[in-house]
Amino acid sequence: MKVEISSRLIDVITADLGTPLRRSNRSAWLCPFHEDKNPSLKLWPDDDHFKCFGCGKYGDAINWVKERKGISFREAVSILNGTITESDFPSRTDRVPSRPLPKKPKSPEGDWSPRAGLVVAQCVRGLESRGAESVRQWLLARGMRRATLERWKIGQNPKSQYLHGHYVYEGVTIPWLDDDLTISIKIRRFSGEEKYTSVTGSRPAGVYLHQDIRPAVPTILFEGEFDALLAWQEVRDLINVGTLGAAGILPDQKALIQLLRSPLIFLSYDNDPAGERALKSWQEITERIRVVRLPHGKDLTEFFEGGGDVRSWVSEQLRCHTHNLTRHPTVVENVT
Repeated sequence: MKVEISSRLIDVITADLGTPLRRSNRSAWLCPFHEDKNPSLKLWPDDDHFKCFGCGKYGDAINWVKERKGISFREAVSILNGTITESDFPSRTDRVPSRPLPKKPKSPEGDWSPRAGLVVAQCVRGLESRGAESVRQWLLARGMRRATLERWKIGQNPKSQYLHGHYVYEGVTIPWLDDDLTISIKIRRFSGEEKYTSVTGSRPAGVYLHQDIRPAVPTILFEGEFDALLAWQEVRDLINVGTLGAAGILPDQKALIQLLRSPLIFLSYDNDPAGERALKSWQEITERIRVVRLPHGKDLTEFFEGGGDVRSWVSEQLRCHTHNLTRHPTVVENVT
Protein backbone atom coordinates (compact mmCIF):
# COMPACT_ATOMS: atom_id res chain seq x y z
CA MET A 1 0.00 0.00 0.00
CA LYS A 2 1.23 3.49 -0.85
CA VAL A 3 -0.82 6.42 0.32
CA GLU A 4 -0.17 10.11 -0.25
CA ILE A 5 0.22 11.99 2.99
CA SER A 6 -2.75 14.21 2.17
CA SER A 7 -5.07 11.19 2.11
CA ARG A 8 -7.84 10.96 4.67
CA LEU A 9 -7.74 8.18 7.24
CA ILE A 10 -10.81 6.61 5.65
CA ASP A 11 -8.85 6.24 2.39
CA VAL A 12 -5.92 4.64 4.22
CA ILE A 13 -8.17 2.04 5.88
CA THR A 14 -10.27 1.47 2.77
CA ALA A 15 -7.13 0.75 0.73
CA ASP A 16 -6.31 -1.91 3.33
CA LEU A 17 -9.70 -3.42 4.25
CA GLY A 18 -12.00 -2.49 1.40
CA THR A 19 -15.22 -0.46 1.21
CA PRO A 20 -16.65 0.28 4.67
CA LEU A 21 -20.13 -0.42 5.94
CA ARG A 22 -22.20 2.18 7.75
CA ARG A 23 -22.95 1.79 11.44
CA SER A 24 -24.67 4.61 13.34
CA ASN A 25 -23.68 7.06 10.59
CA ARG A 26 -20.02 6.04 10.88
CA SER A 27 -17.82 4.06 8.52
CA ALA A 28 -17.20 0.59 9.97
CA TRP A 29 -15.12 -2.48 9.14
CA LEU A 30 -14.41 -5.90 10.60
CA CYS A 31 -11.46 -5.25 12.90
CA PRO A 32 -8.25 -6.94 11.68
CA PHE A 33 -6.67 -6.80 15.15
CA HIS A 34 -8.96 -9.43 16.70
CA GLU A 35 -11.50 -12.05 15.64
CA ASP A 36 -14.40 -9.82 14.74
CA LYS A 37 -17.77 -11.07 13.53
CA ASN A 38 -19.62 -7.76 13.62
CA PRO A 39 -17.99 -4.58 12.23
CA SER A 40 -16.64 -2.99 15.39
CA LEU A 41 -13.84 -0.86 13.91
CA LYS A 42 -15.15 2.64 13.30
CA LEU A 43 -13.92 6.10 12.49
CA TRP A 44 -13.91 8.47 15.44
CA PRO A 45 -16.21 11.49 14.98
CA ASP A 46 -13.24 13.72 14.04
CA ASP A 47 -12.44 11.37 11.10
CA ASP A 48 -8.76 11.57 12.08
CA HIS A 49 -8.79 8.53 14.38
CA PHE A 50 -10.10 4.98 14.36
CA LYS A 51 -11.33 2.93 17.29
CA CYS A 52 -12.34 -0.69 17.65
CA PHE A 53 -15.19 -1.07 20.12
CA GLY A 54 -14.34 -4.75 20.44
CA CYS A 55 -10.63 -4.86 21.29
CA GLY A 56 -10.08 -1.18 22.07
CA LYS A 57 -7.45 -0.54 19.39
CA TYR A 58 -7.22 3.20 18.76
CA GLY A 59 -5.04 5.56 16.75
CA ASP A 60 -4.49 7.77 13.73
CA ALA A 61 -3.24 7.02 10.21
CA ILE A 62 0.33 6.61 11.41
CA ASN A 63 -0.75 4.14 14.09
CA TRP A 64 -2.76 2.21 11.50
CA VAL A 65 0.10 1.72 9.07
CA LYS A 66 2.57 1.07 11.90
CA GLU A 67 0.39 -1.65 13.48
CA ARG A 68 -0.70 -3.27 10.22
CA LYS A 69 2.82 -3.43 8.79
CA GLY A 70 4.68 -4.11 12.02
CA ILE A 71 7.05 -1.23 11.28
CA SER A 72 8.46 1.79 13.07
CA PHE A 73 6.80 5.16 13.49
CA ARG A 74 9.29 6.74 11.11
CA GLU A 75 8.66 4.14 8.40
CA ALA A 76 4.91 4.53 8.74
CA VAL A 77 5.25 8.27 8.24
CA SER A 78 7.44 7.66 5.19
CA ILE A 79 4.76 5.46 3.63
CA LEU A 80 2.06 8.05 4.27
CA ASN A 81 4.34 10.71 2.83
CA GLY A 82 4.90 8.65 -0.32
CA THR A 83 8.65 8.56 0.29
CA ILE A 84 8.98 4.77 0.48
CA THR A 85 6.93 1.62 -0.08
CA GLU A 86 7.11 -1.58 1.90
CA SER A 87 9.57 -3.03 -0.63
CA ASP A 88 12.00 -0.24 0.25
CA PHE A 89 12.34 -1.35 3.88
CA PRO A 90 15.68 -2.72 5.03
CA SER A 91 15.61 -6.00 6.93
CA ARG A 92 14.26 -5.80 10.49
CA THR A 93 17.74 -6.42 11.91
CA ASP A 94 19.10 -3.35 10.10
CA ARG A 95 16.52 -0.88 11.33
CA VAL A 96 17.25 1.46 14.19
CA PRO A 97 14.30 2.10 16.54
CA SER A 98 12.88 5.56 15.88
CA ARG A 99 12.65 8.22 18.55
CA PRO A 100 9.12 8.38 19.98
CA LEU A 101 7.41 11.68 19.20
CA PRO A 102 4.76 13.46 21.23
CA LYS A 103 1.17 12.92 20.23
CA LYS A 104 -0.95 15.86 19.22
CA PRO A 105 -2.00 17.70 22.41
CA LYS A 106 -5.68 17.91 23.12
CA SER A 107 -7.38 21.16 22.25
CA PRO A 108 -8.03 23.50 25.18
CA GLU A 109 -11.02 22.30 27.13
CA GLY A 110 -14.40 23.85 27.71
CA ASP A 111 -14.84 27.49 26.82
CA TRP A 112 -11.11 28.30 27.01
CA SER A 113 -10.74 28.95 23.29
CA PRO A 114 -13.78 31.22 22.84
CA ARG A 115 -12.69 33.31 25.82
CA ALA A 116 -9.09 33.33 24.56
CA GLY A 117 -10.39 34.57 21.21
CA LEU A 118 -11.97 37.51 23.00
CA VAL A 119 -8.63 38.21 24.70
CA VAL A 120 -6.87 38.17 21.33
CA ALA A 121 -9.41 40.56 19.80
CA GLN A 122 -9.12 42.97 22.74
CA CYS A 123 -5.32 42.94 22.58
CA VAL A 124 -5.37 43.54 18.82
CA ARG A 125 -7.41 46.67 19.51
CA GLY A 126 -4.96 47.52 22.28
CA LEU A 127 -2.03 47.52 19.87
CA GLU A 128 -3.91 49.99 17.68
CA SER A 129 -4.59 52.38 20.56
CA ARG A 130 -2.80 55.67 21.11
CA GLY A 131 -1.12 54.42 24.27
CA ALA A 132 0.61 51.56 22.41
CA GLU A 133 2.81 53.79 20.26
CA SER A 134 6.04 52.67 21.98
CA VAL A 135 5.14 49.01 21.46
CA ARG A 136 4.35 49.61 17.80
CA GLN A 137 7.73 51.30 17.40
CA TRP A 138 9.41 48.35 19.09
CA LEU A 139 7.76 45.95 16.63
CA LEU A 140 8.62 48.20 13.70
CA ALA A 141 12.28 48.20 14.73
CA ARG A 142 12.18 44.39 14.63
CA GLY A 143 11.00 44.49 11.02
CA MET A 144 7.30 43.89 11.59
CA ARG A 145 4.85 45.45 9.14
CA ARG A 146 1.29 46.33 10.01
CA ALA A 147 -0.15 43.80 7.55
CA THR A 148 1.85 41.01 9.19
CA LEU A 149 0.67 41.99 12.67
CA GLU A 150 -2.93 42.12 11.50
CA ARG A 151 -2.75 38.79 9.63
CA TRP A 152 -1.53 36.89 12.69
CA LYS A 153 -3.48 38.94 15.28
CA ILE A 154 -0.50 40.23 17.23
CA GLY A 155 -1.71 42.46 20.08
CA GLN A 156 -0.75 44.30 23.22
CA ASN A 157 -1.96 44.04 26.79
CA PRO A 158 -1.04 47.28 28.63
CA LYS A 159 -0.99 45.79 32.14
CA SER A 160 -1.19 42.41 33.84
CA GLN A 161 -4.87 41.77 34.45
CA TYR A 162 -7.76 39.36 34.08
CA LEU A 163 -9.34 39.48 30.63
CA HIS A 164 -12.44 37.40 29.91
CA GLY A 165 -11.55 35.02 32.73
CA HIS A 166 -7.89 34.59 31.73
CA TYR A 167 -5.00 36.17 33.62
CA VAL A 168 -2.88 37.90 30.97
CA TYR A 169 0.53 39.40 31.70
CA GLU A 170 1.46 42.80 30.36
CA GLY A 171 3.22 42.59 26.98
CA VAL A 172 2.85 41.69 23.32
CA THR A 173 0.37 38.86 22.76
CA ILE A 174 1.17 36.18 20.16
CA PRO A 175 -1.79 33.86 19.54
CA TRP A 176 -1.46 30.40 18.02
CA LEU A 177 -4.42 29.87 15.73
CA ASP A 178 -5.87 26.64 14.39
CA ASP A 179 -8.17 27.94 11.68
CA ASP A 180 -10.37 30.37 13.64
CA LEU A 181 -9.74 28.65 16.97
CA THR A 182 -7.27 30.16 19.44
CA ILE A 183 -5.31 27.30 21.04
CA SER A 184 -2.55 29.26 22.77
CA ILE A 185 -1.57 32.80 23.71
CA LYS A 186 2.12 33.48 24.21
CA ILE A 187 3.24 36.80 25.70
CA ARG A 188 6.48 38.70 25.11
CA ARG A 189 7.02 40.54 28.37
CA PHE A 190 9.05 43.71 28.82
CA SER A 191 9.57 43.24 32.55
CA GLY A 192 9.60 40.39 35.04
CA GLU A 193 11.71 37.27 35.41
CA GLU A 194 10.51 35.52 32.26
CA LYS A 195 10.83 37.13 28.83
CA TYR A 196 8.14 34.82 27.45
CA THR A 197 5.18 33.28 29.20
CA SER A 198 1.81 31.84 28.17
CA VAL A 199 -1.76 32.24 29.31
CA THR A 200 -2.66 29.33 31.58
CA GLY A 201 -4.41 26.60 29.61
CA SER A 202 -2.58 27.32 26.35
CA ARG A 203 -1.87 24.19 24.32
CA PRO A 204 0.20 25.04 21.24
CA ALA A 205 0.12 22.23 18.70
CA GLY A 206 1.38 21.67 15.20
CA VAL A 207 3.41 24.37 13.48
CA TYR A 208 2.98 28.09 14.11
CA LEU A 209 1.95 29.67 10.76
CA HIS A 210 0.96 26.20 9.49
CA GLN A 211 -1.93 27.69 7.53
CA ASP A 212 0.46 28.83 4.79
CA ILE A 213 2.63 25.71 4.53
CA ARG A 214 2.50 24.21 1.02
CA PRO A 215 3.45 20.65 0.01
CA ALA A 216 6.52 19.99 -2.17
CA VAL A 217 8.17 23.25 -1.05
CA PRO A 218 11.11 23.43 1.41
CA THR A 219 10.33 24.61 4.93
CA ILE A 220 12.47 26.67 7.30
CA LEU A 221 11.91 26.49 11.05
CA PHE A 222 13.04 29.06 13.61
CA GLU A 223 13.14 28.90 17.38
CA GLY A 224 10.65 31.68 18.06
CA GLU A 225 7.52 33.26 16.70
CA PHE A 226 8.96 36.70 15.90
CA ASP A 227 11.72 35.22 13.73
CA ALA A 228 9.11 33.09 11.97
CA LEU A 229 6.86 36.13 11.42
CA LEU A 230 9.75 38.15 9.98
CA ALA A 231 10.67 35.34 7.59
CA TRP A 232 7.01 34.76 6.64
CA GLN A 233 6.76 38.43 5.79
CA GLU A 234 9.94 38.53 3.69
CA VAL A 235 10.22 35.13 1.95
CA ARG A 236 6.97 33.19 2.16
CA ASP A 237 6.81 33.10 -1.65
CA LEU A 238 10.15 31.25 -1.71
CA ILE A 239 9.86 28.85 1.22
CA ASN A 240 7.45 27.64 3.88
CA VAL A 241 8.04 29.23 7.29
CA GLY A 242 7.18 28.17 10.82
CA THR A 243 8.25 27.39 14.36
CA LEU A 244 7.40 24.82 16.99
CA GLY A 245 7.76 27.48 19.67
CA ALA A 246 11.23 26.64 21.02
CA ALA A 247 14.32 24.64 20.12
CA GLY A 248 13.56 21.95 22.68
CA ILE A 249 10.11 21.14 21.27
CA LEU A 250 9.85 18.17 18.90
CA PRO A 251 7.05 18.01 16.33
CA ASP A 252 3.85 16.28 17.37
CA GLN A 253 2.26 13.88 14.91
CA LYS A 254 0.21 16.60 13.21
CA ALA A 255 3.28 18.78 12.71
CA LEU A 256 5.46 15.93 11.50
CA ILE A 257 2.97 14.81 8.87
CA GLN A 258 2.73 18.34 7.52
CA LEU A 259 6.48 18.99 7.62
CA LEU A 260 7.39 15.76 5.86
CA ARG A 261 5.47 16.94 2.83
CA SER A 262 8.47 19.24 2.32
CA PRO A 263 11.48 17.82 0.48
CA LEU A 264 13.87 19.68 2.81
CA ILE A 265 13.51 21.12 6.30
CA PHE A 266 15.94 23.91 7.16
CA LEU A 267 16.67 24.53 10.84
CA SER A 268 17.77 28.04 11.78
CA TYR A 269 18.23 27.54 15.50
CA ASP A 270 20.55 29.35 17.87
CA ASN A 271 24.09 28.02 17.98
CA ASP A 272 23.91 26.99 21.63
CA PRO A 273 23.49 23.73 23.59
CA ALA A 274 19.70 23.78 23.19
CA GLY A 275 20.04 24.22 19.43
CA GLU A 276 22.57 21.39 19.20
CA ARG A 277 20.33 19.04 21.16
CA ALA A 278 17.42 19.93 18.88
CA LEU A 279 19.51 19.15 15.81
CA LYS A 280 20.42 15.69 17.09
CA SER A 281 16.78 14.95 17.88
CA TRP A 282 15.66 16.05 14.41
CA GLN A 283 18.34 13.93 12.73
CA GLU A 284 16.86 10.88 14.46
CA ILE A 285 13.49 11.71 12.92
CA THR A 286 14.35 12.47 9.29
CA GLU A 287 17.28 12.81 6.91
CA ARG A 288 15.71 15.87 5.27
CA ILE A 289 17.17 18.24 7.85
CA ARG A 290 19.60 20.92 6.73
CA VAL A 291 21.20 23.25 9.29
CA VAL A 292 21.60 26.86 8.15
CA ARG A 293 23.65 29.47 9.97
CA LEU A 294 23.22 33.22 9.83
CA PRO A 295 26.26 35.31 8.81
CA HIS A 296 25.85 37.39 11.98
CA GLY A 297 23.43 37.74 14.86
CA LYS A 298 22.13 35.05 17.19
CA ASP A 299 18.75 34.86 15.43
CA LEU A 300 16.96 36.19 12.35
CA THR A 301 15.64 39.30 14.08
CA GLU A 302 19.10 40.28 15.30
CA PHE A 303 20.45 39.57 11.82
CA PHE A 304 17.83 41.94 10.37
CA GLU A 305 18.50 44.60 13.00
CA GLY A 306 22.20 44.43 12.09
CA GLY A 307 21.45 45.28 8.47
CA GLY A 308 21.14 41.71 7.13
CA ASP A 309 19.09 41.03 4.00
CA VAL A 310 16.70 38.23 4.95
CA ARG A 311 15.54 37.52 1.41
CA SER A 312 19.07 37.29 -0.01
CA TRP A 313 20.17 35.00 2.80
CA VAL A 314 17.23 32.60 2.35
CA SER A 315 17.63 32.62 -1.43
CA GLU A 316 21.27 31.66 -1.05
CA GLN A 317 20.39 28.74 1.27
CA LEU A 318 17.91 27.48 -1.30
CA ARG A 319 20.46 27.70 -4.10
CA CYS A 320 23.05 25.84 -2.05
CA HIS A 321 20.77 23.03 -0.95
CA THR A 322 18.28 22.51 -3.79
CA HIS A 323 20.49 22.60 -6.89
CA ASN A 324 20.54 18.79 -7.05
CA LEU A 325 17.08 18.17 -5.61
CA THR A 326 15.31 16.37 -8.45
CA ARG A 327 12.58 14.60 -6.50
CA HIS A 328 10.56 17.82 -6.37
CA PRO A 329 11.51 19.85 -9.47
CA THR A 330 8.96 22.53 -8.65
CA VAL A 331 11.10 23.48 -5.67
CA VAL A 332 13.99 24.46 -7.92
CA GLU A 333 11.64 26.38 -10.19
CA ASN A 334 10.54 28.48 -7.24
CA VAL A 335 14.09 29.67 -6.57
CA THR A 336 15.04 32.91 -8.28
